Amino acid sequence: MGFDPVTIGIIGLSLSAATAGVGVYASATQAQQANKFGRKQQQAQTHAAQVQERQIEAQAALEKEKTEREAHHIRSTLRVAAGESGLGLGGTYEALMRQADLDQALNTEIIERNAAMAIQSAYSQVQPRPPTQNALLAGIMGGLGGAQTGLSLGAAGMGLQQSMTTPPQRTPSQMGLGQRPGTIPPSIFGRG
Repeated sequence: MGFDPVTIGIIGLSLSAATAGVGVYASATQAQQANKFGRKQQQAQTHAAQVQERQIEAQAALEKEKTEREAHHIRSTLRVAAGESGLGLGGTYEALMRQADLDQALNTEIIERNAAMAIQSAYSQVQPRPPTQNALLAGIMGGLGGAQTGLSLGAAGMGLQQSMTTPPQRTPSQMGLGQRPGTIPPSIFGRG
């Protein structure tokens, strides 16, 4: 069952084309999937940061409300104390009222700065999207790799065909030449 060299060549080219096609498809698909995974990963991280931002803002609003209530309580207590003493809100009481307002403003500013830094930290955890892979270029590279594999297989097939159609070359010693007259080559008896 021998194939002529043209058939072997056609088989080699067919193998080359088939493996090139598989290489193109596999490489392009892999590049598209890597791009899709990168986009989804970044979207998930951004969503998590947005959720965390909403939580931080809600916590900051609650802290501001607490600060406001505390300052209102201090001012109310000072008014009552001033009214009971009969001195009015001047002098020491006025200074204490300004201090309560100042403390409230400072605490509110600290809460807002801490919230802004926490939000910035949440977004800094979002990894930049990895560079996308060009599916066309990846397909071309995969096709070239597949073509090279196919050509190698075709060349191996042609080498096999040639070795099957060409009788083995025997050296003079294998043919019994160069031995002393009257001796039988050892290969005849299965030794050697």
